[in-house]
Amino acid sequence: MNFLNKLSCFLCMSLMFSTLFCLPKSNNSLQSKYKSTYKNLKQNFPGYQIKQQNNLFFLSAPHYNGFSADLIFNFKNNNLNYLYSYNVINNSFILTTKDTLRIKNVDSSEIDSISESLIETLYSIRLLNAKNEKFLSLNDNIPTYLIVYDSDGKKLINFSSFKHLLTDLKNKWKGTTVYFRFNEVKKVNNHLEFNAFLISKNNLSEETAEIKAHYNLDYKLDLITIFLYKQKN
Repeated sequence: MNFLNKLSCFLCMSLMFSTLFCLPKSNNSLQSKYKSTYKNLKQNFPGYQIKQQNNLFFLSAPHYNGFSADLIFNFKNNNLNYLYSYNVINNSFILTTKDTLRIKNVDSSEIDSISESLIETLYSIRLLNAKNEKFLSLNDNIPTYLIVYDSDGKKLINFSSFKHLLTDLKNKWKGTTVYFRFNEVKKVNNHLEFNAFLISKNNLSEETAEIKAHYNLDYKLDLITIFLYKQKN
């Protein structure tokens, strides 16, 4: 047997060994990580149905008046990540979660520029439903305001970041399901703005809110305001 034939035989045997012994070990490790991830999600989202398809985890809860609390995670590099996937069809920004945002006088390149922040906003708010606060992984320094309307009138609260506001809402809305729905994104005085609506609900109470967000000319969020309306009993 000449050298080339010997080398060819060796490579074939090496490939066979790798297929029979190395890959199953890797797959077993990955399956173990999937099971651990599923268990972690089940513990942190007890009101959700969770389905796994390869490296994707689909979390769904009953919708309420057209509002959704659904989430999709992508397991990659040993971490759960938001699924940054969307389409722009007929003036609508459509996520894999089937959430839709109406587009008004905004071109596709501008939508691409803000797509990541739109998706992160949706996930950040729906992650209020997680038991563990570490799911609130958003880090920002966006000036944020909460305007509360109740029987005593209107109250303005200032937060140093959007995450600080979300932490406050998580404490306030403990024991509820938080739903989120996009409305529209539009251009006002050459700046992009979007708004969306929230509902916090359990069997005893319901609160509604509207979020309005403003972008600077570099397509970075520079102001977020949430209008929170009085509780309905």
